[in-house]
Amino acid sequence: MKLLFLDIDGVLNCKTTTERWNGLIGVDRRLASLFLEWLSGKDVGIVLSSTWRLYDDTKAQLSAVGLSWIGQTPKLRAVRGHEIAQFLNETPGVEAYAILDDCSDMLPEQLPFLVQTRHVHGLRKRNFAKLRGSAGTLVGCGKGVGTAIVYGKDSRAPCHHQRCISQQMPMVGTAYDRLRRTEGPCQRP
Repeated sequence: MKLLFLDIDGVLNCKTTTERWNGLIGVDRRLASLFLEWLSGKDVGIVLSSTWRLYDDTKAQLSAVGLSWIGQTPKLRAVRGHEIAQFLNETPGVEAYAILDDCSDMLPEQLPFLVQTRHVHGLRKRNFAKLRGSAGTLVGCGKGVGTAIVYGKDSRAPCHHQRCISQQMPMVGTAYDRLRRTEGPCQRP
């Protein structure tokens, strides 16, 4: 089984997205169409790793633009890489995976499988070449799949919340901002 861990904010929407959903920045139909066109005919399961996975209304918008998924990462209140690692550890038969995200808060062994977009532009055609190439094999032979591990509670990895707030776009108006406002920053040391 081949998996693609999909973020939404900064991938399927961007700085210029005009679509709105319940007061939040919505899915950019142009970017969603580009993604779905690329995905068509590929034997790749989509796993939501975005904060959009946490709310029924945001998942409804994803369905409304034609996106379907086979699972979602668990909510750990840790860096996204930990959530992806746990999903991989609990899912047998994964032969290859890639991560499509605008943030780089992954575990070191996941970085070769990260195809990083920029929040300014969102998904671009050149990202697809990386999915076939250096992200190593998502649609290729499956060689080079990393072994993801979940670090223990003593891990000092920076919180996804703080990393995105300090290094990415102002997340106001996104599903991520909604999570941050309702739950506050991660309490990990």
